[in-house]
Amino acid sequence: MSETGNEGRQWAPPPPGGPLPPPGWQPPAPPPSGSPTDARHPQGPSPGYGLLPPPPPVGSGYPPPPPGYGSPTPWGPPVRSDTLAIASLVCGIVSIPLVIACMLGLVAGVVGLVFGFIARSRIRRSHGALTGAGMALAGIICGAVGLALSAAYAVFIVASLSSTG
Repeated sequence: MSETGNEGRQWAPPPPGGPLPPPGWQPPAPPPSGSPTDARHPQGPSPGYGLLPPPPPVGSGYPPPPPGYGSPTPWGPPVRSDTLAIASLVCGIVSIPLVIACMLGLVAGVVGLVFGFIARSRIRRSHGALTGAGMALAGIICGAVGLALSAAYAVFIVASLSSTG
């Protein structure tokens, strides 16, 4: 009767001159049939390194994904953002830090407001072909804030110059 180890190799005594096993030592016995190892590996012991595991069963219990899942919608061209909405947002945001830079916030705020109102009317008239109404609104709001801060800064500068002279 030959006994096998975990790797499926024949058991052999150690080579001559090597360490001897303690007295009374026996090689491990293979697991009995019907053990939990047999239930987990019905086709035998694990294949070892270099071998692929068996493929999963065909019926996994999950339905397949719908056809075309994740693909772009096949109808109509993609919508694009209005460039004036983007310009309005940029001018409105830039107008806030430019308040203290030679009153450039006043110019950028007015440009942001004008571009924002024009962009919103163009987006409304396009009936969904253009997007960016939120960007245009944000440009209007930031432009108004930059304009108000510029006006307040101008009043502050004029008041401080008139009080010293």
